[in-house]
Amino acid sequence: MESRLDIQKADLRRTHREELRKVEDEVDELKRRFVEELRTREEQARTTIREVREAASAKLHHAEAATAEAHAGHQQALRQLAAEAAAKQQMEAASLLVDEQASEARAQYSAKLQRAREE
Repeated sequence: MESRLDIQKADLRRTHREELRKVEDEVDELKRRFVEELRTREEQARTTIREVREAASAKLHHAEAATAEAHAGHQQALRQLAAEAAAKQQMEAASLLVDEQASEARAQYSAKLQRAREE
């Protein structure tokens, strides 16, 4: 016959296993959400970069046409450099934003995982 203490131990083990399963499920869900969010942000970054490139390309073509009409080779070079620098800066800003958001998401995930481990 099991003693009351043995029964309590068994109940605690079962409860612990159940809680551990819940935490593992939460961690799995957080991982899934993190990956999903990361993919979404990567796609947003790609879209932003593509839009920036298209806008820069359109600006560049416009600048080239205006320069050809004005026969100002020097101004054409300055406009091309400005358009490329703006596009690069926007791409870098988009990349930094994605990196920052990914870092924040990783930090949140790590904190949640740490809390789960401590529990």
